[in-house]
Amino acid sequence: MTVAEKDASPVCCIGNYQSVCPILDAHDKYLESWHFLREMARYYHVEKPFRYSLNAFLQALKSVAELLVKNEVSREGLRNVYGQDVKKIFRAQPILDRCFKAREFVVHRRMLSSKSKIEMGLFRGRRIKLAFMHEIDNPFIDTEQIFEKVSGEYVDMFIGKDHPAIGEQFGINRQWIVDEIGDVEILQLCIGAFTEIGAIMEHAHKAFGFTFAGMNAFSDDEPIENYTTLLETDVDPSLFEKWGWVLTND
Repeated sequence: MTVAEKDASPVCCIGNYQSVCPILDAHDKYLESWHFLREMARYYHVEKPFRYSLNAFLQALKSVAELLVKNEVSREGLRNVYGQDVKKIFRAQPILDRCFKAREFVVHRRMLSSKSKIEMGLFRGRRIKLAFMHEIDNPFIDTEQIFEKVSGEYVDMFIGKDHPAIGEQFGINRQWIVDEIGDVEILQLCIGAFTEIGAIMEHAHKAFGFTFAGMNAFSDDEPIENYTTLLETDVDPSLFEKWGWVLTND
């Protein structure tokens, strides 16, 4: 497709997809998966809603693939782009394949086996200055509960109660791991899966002559640490005033 042809193609985006999208059901499930990916980030430190959002994300993601397979035009378009049967296309994407297998596990067998690792110690902003790794014996616990157990001891060790260095405070960086998907941080992996399904959706839209305006999982200025790290001032925002800090963007 030339630049001129692409410019002439109707754009299918979040604002108009319900009235123009040729693969409406798949597009709607794609946006549903984006919603639950954002919910995973929002509830990263709250165990139950995080896990429930993960399960919902996996369900929505697999539904996108299933609906694309059912659509004859998109199926043929994807075959032309990737040179293979559309079902094999999804299996060939390693991150997507892992997520789909995890979805089948949770649907047909039982809940996913979650575990969690943390780095806790001294942070400047959300960057680690000095911390050590610890695996949580019981992953079914909110990060604030971990804070309550350890912060008193480690604040004295790393910083001091008065927090004399502006911007430096105690924090916990958490990593959720799901055995059925792999020994990697699960939010990062789901972001990768969402990116992969978005590329496939783009090609499926092109089969109908549409330009697909996909969604970014997170903007470029939203580092993953914004979600995986919990600081003292996240737990209690009044600490800024208590310590005499001036709010900055560090």
